[in-house]
Amino acid sequence: MVFWGAGAREVDQISFSMYFSNVSRAEIISEIPKLSHEERREIMRCLIQSEEDAVTLAECDQRAWERFQMLDTLEAEDEKNAAR
Repeated sequence: MVFWGAGAREVDQISFSMYFSNVSRAEIISEIPKLSHEERREIMRCLIQSEEDAVTLAECDQRAWERFQMLDTLEAEDEKNAAR
């Protein structure tokens, strides 16, 4: 199975699993803050796909992403209006 992130490179689940099987959970967690937003989203997509409720989680993620984009747009409009 292959996962795609928005603008991210292709990641296959086998490579993802093999890499992280040799790394402790604490090591993984300590590296998360060092990743870019896109890298964190890519990893999140891989995790969501591995869950039993992957479809439901993906739908929730999509709705959350859409709401964040709406908030970004509203904040940008507020900033523009405040500058007037």
